[in-house]
Amino acid sequence: PEVCDAYFMVVPTPFKGNHEPDISYVEAATRSVIPYLKEGDLYVIESTSPVGTTELMASIIYAERPELEGQIYIAYCPERVLPGNVIYELIHNDRVIGGLNPAINFYSQFVRGVLHKTNARTAEMCKLTENSSRDVQIAFANELSMICDKANINVWELINLANKHPRVNILQPGCGVGGH
Repeated sequence: PEVCDAYFMVVPTPFKGNHEPDISYVEAATRSVIPYLKEGDLYVIESTSPVGTTELMASIIYAERPELEGQIYIAYCPERVLPGNVIYELIHNDRVIGGLNPAINFYSQFVRGVLHKTNARTAEMCKLTENSSRDVQIAFANELSMICDKANINVWELINLANKHPRVNILQPGCGVGGH
């Protein structure tokens, strides 16, 4: 890390053991920027994280640098980008921001989508909900694909036709959902 005004934690958050979240990368990234933090700085976690991670990282920061309590801005803003389309999506996607106004002010400099302000816990849960919803939808599409193969039905045509319903949005089948 280098001295700057805004620090973003965008690191892997894999599972460990029995499907327990491993936030050690978030913690290591956080600890690496603690010496550089100064009054007025913005600290944001964008990694998929369990509810309460932002608060935990704030407590780690303040334990090592108690003089920063109330002097820096801490937020959670889940990344919402598709590899291969990152710049476009950084600019155009809506963003959920759990934290204080300076986080909104930072993102408003380049995000053309709507910035939805909430608290960190709700923003963390929003990211987990988005991922879970996508996972369920892709799993459903994959199940349809297997059923269609057995019934000699073109799954692509089926999904295209089903998606004509105004409240149906079946995703495309694929090899998996990505990430953990």
